[in-house]
Amino acid sequence: MRILLHSYLLEAGSGGVKRNREVIKYWKKYVDEIIYVPLLGDMRRASEDDEFRKKMYNEIKSLGLEIPEKVSEVIDSEVIKRVPINMSKLKFDLYSNTTQYKINSEISKIMGKIDADIYYAQQEFPQMVDFLTKIAKNRNVGALIQNFLGSLTEDFSHFYKAYSSMGLSGIMYAFYVTFLRSYPRRRKWVELINSGKVKFAFSVSEPLAEIYPFMRKIYTGVLKPSNAFDKKLLDFRDKGKEDYSVFYARLSPSKGVLELLKIWRKIDENKKLIVMGKFSDKKVEKLFMKNKPKKCGILRFCFSR
Repeated sequence: MRILLHSYLLEAGSGGVKRNREVIKYWKKYVDEIIYVPLLGDMRRASEDDEFRKKMYNEIKSLGLEIPEKVSEVIDSEVIKRVPINMSKLKFDLYSNTTQYKINSEISKIMGKIDADIYYAQQEFPQMVDFLTKIAKNRNVGALIQNFLGSLTEDFSHFYKAYSSMGLSGIMYAFYVTFLRSYPRRRKWVELINSGKVKFAFSVSEPLAEIYPFMRKIYTGVLKPSNAFDKKLLDFRDKGKEDYSVFYARLSPSKGVLELLKIWRKIDENKKLIVMGKFSDKKVEKLFMKNKPKKCGILRFCFSR
């Protein structure tokens, strides 16, 4: 079996990249070949930076993956130069919801159709899935879905709870994320499924078909285990553990870091809590530190920079 993969694999640092790499280790036990097509942003960067280009190829090969020969042609093309880099969040969202789909079509003409049994995106971004549908020789195209909800109301409710602690700027950001990220992504997914170009989607917790009616047209399943991890770690669970809890994630409102201390006060702020991760920005870090419990001598922080 040959799998064509399109996902975040380079410059490991986030939980998602770590998960993607761990999944590949498992796949290699059961499949004949894994082909990797880099993200457009990585190919754009490689077109300007020879050192990054060399690093990208070496890193992908070190994971045991194959890169199609046509990737080099894309990197050297004029089309890839139309992929912007170093954009603001607003410009990136506007670009990814519109222009990127046109660039997908142009780059796919250079790539041509690539032979594989399954075409898989390890993120739910419809831009990535759309690109796969254009280079796939069959309709066995799908993705892992985690981060969008069922309606505008649910979207805004979710993001409001996450960001409202930041005041007016947080509420405005909730509107922004709802209407310029979540809604356009869901709308494109509906379009891709209705066109018959997507065949499956996996989730890590709840059955997608029960949450999103439009997903009932394709195969959906819940991954078990939902995230890759070393099973040997389970041998250490509940063995000699002290009385403390750990919050380990990207320290952003969307992950619940601003709600964490509210929850902890209700539990018992005198209990030990270890927070590990990197803050998404300085404003979130400042607000978090400002609102932490006064009895913080036993509250430990570990920030990875």
